Amino acid sequence: MKVIAAFALRNTEYDRNKVLFRMAMATHDFYFDGDWETGDELNIRTANYFRKITGIPNIVAIKWTIENNINVIVFDGIADGKNHCVHDIVGPNYLKKYANKDGEYIIPFIDSDDAFDDVLTHIHNINVLHKLERIDKK
Repeated sequence: MKVIAAFALRNTEYDRNKVLFRMAMATHDFYFDGDWETGDELNIRTANYFRKITGIPNIVAIKWTIENNINVIVFDGIADGKNHCVHDIVGPNYLKKYANKDGEYIIPFIDSDDAFDDVLTHIHNINVLHKLERIDKK
């Protein structure tokens, strides 16, 4: 699995993504409280909701941050209905290009609707390329 996009949505964009922010924050709270089963269920619902509002079929990992922002990481795999928690699948191998010199990950913020549309277009284009590659291999 490869990362095809990683971005963050600021809390100033809260109105546009109110439900997504609330779901991501609730998921974080359940994990923080040690309720892994409920956290996993809500994590799947959060990813499904993101896929629904964006039209992207990919596996996504969504994480609420303490600054009340959310990080979204989109992978090249198609969603399989399983829990894909950012803690489980996001590691150094996936996000090398987002690491700064101190080894911390800096996920770029999306600051406008146009930038968000550009990222979604990029993801859709990568998906089309992957489909064409699979067809060529047959």
